Formats: sequence, C-alpha cells, structure tokens
Amino acid sequence: MKQPLSDSSSCPATASHGNHRLGSYEPTSVLDPIATSTSTGSPATTLAAPAHAGTLQGTPHHPHDDWDALSWLLSPDDQKDGTGELFSLNAHQHSSPFDVLADPFDPYSCSPPAESHEQHLRAAAEAVWAGDSVAASGMLARLTQALPHPPRTPPQRAASHFAEALQSLLAAPDQFLARPERPAVSAADVIRRIGAQRAFACLSPVPQFASFTANQTLLEAFEAPFHIVDFDLGLGGQWSSFVEEVAARRLPSQHATATPAVRVTAVVHEETAETLLAADNLRDFACGLGVRFAIDVVRLDALAVGSIRASGDEAVAVVLSPAIFRHLAATRPDASDALLEFIRRSDPRVVVLVDAEVSLGAGEGVAPLMRSLESCTVLTESVEAAAAVSAGEDAMLRVDRGVVRERAYAAVRSWWSRCEPWKETVVRARWAPVALSDLATAQAEWIVRRAPVEGYRVVRRDGALVLCWHGYDLAATSAWRC
Repeated sequence: MKQPLSDSSSCPATASHGNHRLGSYEPTSVLDPIATSTSTGSPATTLAAPAHAGTLQGTPHHPHDDWDALSWLLSPDDQKDGTGELFSLNAHQHSSPFDVLADPFDPYSCSPPAESHEQHLRAAAEAVWAGDSVAASGMLARLTQALPHPPRTPPQRAASHFAEALQSLLAAPDQFLARPERPAVSAADVIRRIGAQRAFACLSPVPQFASFTANQTLLEAFEAPFHIVDFDLGLGGQWSSFVEEVAARRLPSQHATATPAVRVTAVVHEETAETLLAADNLRDFACGLGVRFAIDVVRLDALAVGSIRASGDEAVAVVLSPAIFRHLAATRPDASDALLEFIRRSDPRVVVLVDAEVSLGAGEGVAPLMRSLESCTVLTESVEAAAAVSAGEDAMLRVDRGVVRERAYAAVRSWWSRCEPWKETVVRARWAPVALSDLATAQAEWIVRRAPVEGYRVVRRDGALVLCWHGYDLAATSAWRC
C-alpha cells in the first residue's frame, strides 16, 4: 500500500527550546545560492504605471536554479559537504551550524543590517509599481550587492526570494502572472515538493494546524457521505488525514456500488504529475483503510455547476485558499465574484477557507508587499528555530527553497495583479461567518503544544482560529455559509 502524503509524517525527535526569535542569529552555514546575483542588463524602455495587472517590458532575465532536487534527495549524506552548493554543518569550523559568533575574517559576517535589505527592496518595489523598469532593475542590482552570497539570516533569505520574484516579474510579466504557483510538472519537481512539505510538517505546526482545523470543521458540518470540492489539492495531505478520521468512525459497511463515503472534486488549473500522484495515492490509501473513496479532477476553465457530480444523498462542502483568488485576479477583475456565485449555487453546507498567507491585506502601493516580506521573514525564523534544535539545516533548506520561496512568488503575484484580500470579497458576497467549535480549538492547541519550539499560540479572532508565533500571524482557518 502506498504511504499517504500526509502532513503528519514522522519527524525527528525534538528538544525544548527557549522562547526567543532568531532574527539576530548569524548562521555560519552555506545556503544554496539564490538566483538574484546579477542583472543581465537594463531594460530598454521605461513604462507607465500599471492599470490592473500592469505590463512591464525588459531584457529577459532567467533566474538560474541549479538546485538539483532529485540528486540532493537521493545522494548520501557524506556527499553533502562544503564543496557543493548545499549546506555544510562545519563550513566555517564552528561547533554549531547556528553559532551566533561571527568570524571577523569571514566576509559574510560583514553584511549590512536587515533594515537596508528592506529599504532596497522597498525602493525596487516602488519603481516596479510606478512602471519604471530601468530604475527597478538598478535597485534590484543594488539589493543583490547588499546581500551576502549566499544569504544567511532569515531577513536576508526572505529578501533574496522577493528580489528573485520581482526580477521574474520584470522579465516576463504576462508569463509571471499566468503561471499558477510554480506547479510540479516533473518527477524531480514532485520529489522536491514532497521533501519540502514533509520537512515543513516536521519543523512547523502550520501544516497540521491547517489540516486538522479544516477537517474538524468539515466533520462537524455533516455526516457521511462527504462530498468535498477542493480548490487547493496540492499533494493531497489534508485528505489522507481526513480519510483516516472517517475510517476511525467505523462506518457500517455497504454494498460495493453504494455512494462513496468520501468524494473529492479537485478543481485544478491544469493536471500535472503532482495532481495525478496525489489522486492515485489517495485512492490506494483509502482502499487500504477500507474506506470507499472517489476523486474527480476538474479543470478550472471547465468548471460549471454540472461538473460537480453529486448523488441524492450527498451534501457538499467547499475548501478554499488564497491561491484561487490570486489566480482569478490575474484573469479578469470580476472572476472572484463569479467564483463565489458559483459556490453559492452549489449550495454547500459549509465553506472552509484555510489561509496560510495572512500577511496580505488591503492597501495601495508597496505596503501589502512589505507586509508579505515581514510574514515570510517570521516564517523563516520560526523554521530556523526548530531546525536548530531538531532536524538540522538540510530540512531548513528544503523548506526555504520549497515553501518560503513559493510564498514570496505568490505574494508578488498577488500584489502585482491587485488581488483584493479574500475576506473583502467574501464579505461583499454577504457570506456569514461560522464560529469554529471548541473541539477544533482544543485540537489546534494540542498541535501547538507538540511544536518543536516554544512561542506558538492559538487565538480566536472574528470567528476564525489564528496560529501565531511570538505575536505574528502565520495561518488562519475560518468557516462560512453562503
């Protein structure tokens, strides 16, 4: 039986950790170089400010990504030393990879403070917002010079990801907006995504928090058979844990031709190797548990009320994430409103919205983007804190490249496409919030107590459950009725 791609995969043993943040840490190890080293030249034109999703033209810049996911995952540990592009725990002969003592002869220890990184990135973003691609390229080049190579601290790594995303936007804005969240299209991409998500689940309670709070809300909304329309399938980890919960309820056996106990309609931008793997894995996993399970994959551009097949005894629930709103914002201004109207006509029992990108909010100019930079920095700090006491730098590298980098790209895409905060869209549609139960809260608090480091807390806010780390929001789950 295939193993589920679950958020609750086994993790290395962890130790207790003090209640502090690592923003001031100066790790001495070597990160994989980020593709922001130089600009290939100044764009030939200066353009006006964007209207809706803007148009920037410039000399193409192709970020160089030499991180070979497949060889890295499969290579023996003794090959991952300081001679390559990967981490070396003893790269600078310190006793700890997170030793805060700087080497006075190490050029990396002379890097400028985080504030200068934010200032350079803000200046570059302001130039992009104004449509001045020449000035933006110059600012990004200055940011590249200000950052050590490779970047070492959480603020430096977050700034490098945002700089890379802005360079990609400058090079090909139409392609940048059209590409949905860097999908996994090859076997190596899928392996990298699996490794990143498993490392993330070991180092952070965010994946478990998102899955368990959403699943508990769905289980409380109605009884089996469950028909769930999911707009963010990913690797399918949430539904493996959901199927386990359904199996634990020991539903009475029915005839083989009976309605599946769990049916998932996965709405995707396009079918990829990742989508096919997730669907096959879920089918095999549910079969091994004796749960009747079916999954249908529907392309977003072919979505219609009739494409969601439901039998007479099935109730429908919907799971959303900010990614669908971001993708629709790049197509046409009213696409999100059309989606919510489609969902309303599907008459779901409940709509669960899992938001792990709580940094974006209302505002003009570069303010939303800078809030996203802060959010990615805090997420990186929390992961680094856990890596320092448990899984080590290899796992942190996977999360940095496979999770934080993708969130930086997503933030730039939302910002440039003028994506309205999802909550404003939902409130305008007159959806009513549904308070999450005490049991969902208890489960979230249990997850926090099992976190690798201290500093996490669950709070209730406007009916939603919010996961915080040292006062900064990392994820939120809310429920709505149409």
